[in-house]
Amino acid sequence: MGYRIAYHEMPGFKSPETPHYSLSGRVTDSEGLPLSNAKVRFESNLTFESIPLSSTTVTDPDGTYYINVAWGSTQKPTVTKEGYSTYSEPEIILVNESNRIDFQLTRQFLSTPGFMFPIGICAIVLGCLMVVRKRYKI
Repeated sequence: MGYRIAYHEMPGFKSPETPHYSLSGRVTDSEGLPLSNAKVRFESNLTFESIPLSSTTVTDPDGTYYINVAWGSTQKPTVTKEGYSTYSEPEIILVNESNRIDFQLTRQFLSTPGFMFPIGICAIVLGCLMVVRKRYKI
């Protein structure tokens, strides 16, 4: 899964080939367990018609990913999966043609909507009972 644009030709001019890199690695959770179907995206600082060149894939069941072509040595990696915090780094510099980069995502714990409501009602009722009880003892 990659783009095959190596250079852009204009009449009388041929630009140099853009460097490209292969990327692979593994995405795991904080316990080291593999995360399948995590979206792995590398966005280059290079653009084509004002659009950043990027490469995106999803992880296999064993948490591995592979990107055949990522354009440019400066990349911004982003890894997302529902139920996990997003991993994003502003910039990494690739120096080798082939690179292994592993990522670890942290599970997001979402509060259950309405869970605190019954506890709040109980606290109010108990508070009222204590006030009423205290008034009648005086």
